Amino acid sequence: MNTDKLKKSVLIIWLIISFTGISYSQSIESNSSSFETSINNLSEGFISSVNWIDIPIGAAYIGRNLINPNTIGDKIIFGPSRYENDYSMLVGKDNSYTIGSMDKDIIPNIIFYGRLTFLFLNDNFNENDISSESYKDIFLFKKSLIYTFTITEIVKNLVKRKRPDGSNDRSFFSGHTSTAFASSTYLALELNSFYNDWSLTRNNSPLRISFKIASFSVLYGWAGYVGYSRIKDKKHYLSDVLVGAAAGSLISYFIYNSNDSGIGDNLNFTTYNGKDFYLNLGLNL
Repeated sequence: MNTDKLKKSVLIIWLIISFTGISYSQSIESNSSSFETSINNLSEGFISSVNWIDIPIGAAYIGRNLINPNTIGDKIIFGPSRYENDYSMLVGKDNSYTIGSMDKDIIPNIIFYGRLTFLFLNDNFNENDISSESYKDIFLFKKSLIYTFTITEIVKNLVKRKRPDGSNDRSFFSGHTSTAFASSTYLALELNSFYNDWSLTRNNSPLRISFKIASFSVLYGWAGYVGYSRIKDKKHYLSDVLVGAAAGSLISYFIYNSNDSGIGDNLNFTTYNGKDFYLNLGLNL
């Protein structure tokens, strides 16, 4: 009798272990498959976010520390106007340091890496249908920041303009402001598109408009504060901030609107009889 009970117990334990092993194996296979899918989506999103025009910008970004600005020849001397001097003296304060003057890359990097991590984890552990397009949007956001930084640095190295506090001659144009407006513009465009498609706001015009106004106010309110803080901290003149805001906004607008149709897709070369050469370039702005 005890032997029969022992056999039954062993059989039950064996069945439990076997079932658990099969379930665990299936779980590993499922997680492995999900992880591979996420990696593929991430890779496809990154690849689809780049095109031929990124080559010179990417090269300049990577090699930015290889060139000493002091070795560049005569720079463009660009002094502030009388009004800008007066405005700087009115608003600026010596030894001032506001929140807007903290490292300009902190908030954009938190947004980029936070979104990328959240999306990747969501792609792995939830049964949500996340496509490579979602990853592409995140990489395009980072791309707009890289473009903005690179172009800002190029101009700073070519133009000689003393900062209001006299610390150096890299005042034109404001990198903090261009970065803040690049981030805000790209996010505003993303949210604008999201509210148009979101089931909660798609057919509710007042609510959709309210969300858009709120997002616009928060994003550009912060960007505007960053620009003002750079004047208050005597790091930039008014035109430095205005040009930085315009540059960052235009770059992000350009990057965002090149999303659906890559620039490389709109570049066509045509020859006739091997003699005449035509270049057709179309940009979706």
